[in-house]
Amino acid sequence: FTSTRDFAFKIMSGEACTCILTFFRVIISLIIGIPLGILPGAITAIGVILITVFRYPANFYKTFKVTILTALLKKRLKFLVLLSLAIFQLIYPPIAVIVAVLVGIIGWCGFSVAETYNGHPPWKSWSKLGTPFKDYYKFHVQFYDEVLEAYNHPTGVPLNWNGVRYDIPQFGVVKTLMGVILTIYGFVTLLLGTIYILSIKYIFLHIRVLYLYIENLPTMFTCKKLPFLPFWFCGLALVIAIGPVLYVLAVMVSPLVGLRCPYIAITHGMNLKHGFKEGLRLLIMLDRGTYDFECNFRLLADRDLGLDYDPPARPDNANQYWDHFITNCKQVVKDTKEKGWITADDIEGAMPNVLTSVPAMAILKVILQSIEKDGGKEIIVWDDDHICDPKSNHSDDLVGFFWPKIRSIFKKLKKTPKEEQMYLMAQLCANSETNTEELNTALQVFDIEKEKKTKMHEISAEINGIVIVLMRMEQMQNRMSEFLI
Repeated sequence: FTSTRDFAFKIMSGEACTCILTFFRVIISLIIGIPLGILPGAITAIGVILITVFRYPANFYKTFKVTILTALLKKRLKFLVLLSLAIFQLIYPPIAVIVAVLVGIIGWCGFSVAETYNGHPPWKSWSKLGTPFKDYYKFHVQFYDEVLEAYNHPTGVPLNWNGVRYDIPQFGVVKTLMGVILTIYGFVTLLLGTIYILSIKYIFLHIRVLYLYIENLPTMFTCKKLPFLPFWFCGLALVIAIGPVLYVLAVMVSPLVGLRCPYIAITHGMNLKHGFKEGLRLLIMLDRGTYDFECNFRLLADRDLGLDYDPPARPDNANQYWDHFITNCKQVVKDTKEKGWITADDIEGAMPNVLTSVPAMAILKVILQSIEKDGGKEIIVWDDDHICDPKSNHSDDLVGFFWPKIRSIFKKLKKTPKEEQMYLMAQLCANSETNTEELNTALQVFDIEKEKKTKMHEISAEINGIVIVLMRMEQMQNRMSEFLI
């Protein structure tokens, strides 16, 4: 019995010693780790803030430039998007500063304490300070060079564009004003509503979080966990301190969430009523979310706001336009191959001169045959059986985008003599370093005066500008092989 008691005493003494030693180890790791974590944490926060400030002007400029130039948004929608971007650009920097300070200092302090506790000198990891800077800077560079650059083409057309453009339907002066008011409404309503809800509920939410944290305190009173009680108290201090910061962040983010009000109105067919109701729906969601966190009272009752919306089917005329254009491209390939202007090898090899000259000549072909059957109506004649009146299809995305460009060329060519038109056709084909003998002969036969050449070259530049747009479009990329036969 005595030997058993001595054995138990030794075990208990060993556990007590381990407990005491672990306690001192925890205390030392806190005393050493926290101060050693503040310096790299502050450096990290300052570095992230400096990178944000350094990259901010470039990102700001390019974001607005892309929005202004993009073909995806029509003018009326761009106005509201630019207004929303201005709000975002104003709020983003202070949010980035707060997050950088919180994550930098708290993260590094926690890491230094853990390293110290495990017997690893925290300062040995300071050499890795540059890694988060590089990653964060790389993120900004990728956003600038890849995400924004994808939409930063001089034509405003992103690569593989499907031809869809976004607009606000029936957007007159009154609705323009209402759109602006709705944007401001979302900003103000979500800001004031969030302050109202969280200010009333904050003390109860914070007490609830503290209760859930303190609720685990009894589990700490075991021999294995008791030495870590200082860590628990540090966590408690963090929970107490982080609450007001999260409150401020929630308030600062709320105006950005409020931009959903104009977004919902626009995507619901410019339904202003839905836009105004969306602000209330978002505040109800915030109130419900805090209630679900066991804050047992509501400030806003759940209600059916009737925000369901089935978007009307968009008329899809794009495929028929592409069918007609590809057919004309095929005819151009056949004609130019018969004339010897383009070789069969160039066509089969999909040479760059063919890929650009064929669509350009097809555009000119369509415009010239349209002029022949114009009758003063400015119509597009694809062939004898298919005629398009742009005025009756002005709401179509492709017509709305391309017709102003085509019309400009149309008007210039309408007064152009036949020989100048023939020279232009040959000149559009002659876009490679070396031309075929037949094409050079045609250029000599259709040769015109220098002043007239300058005029034709200006029209050629306009046509090639349209070709550049076409070459970036998804349908052209997918169907190009159809006329390379």
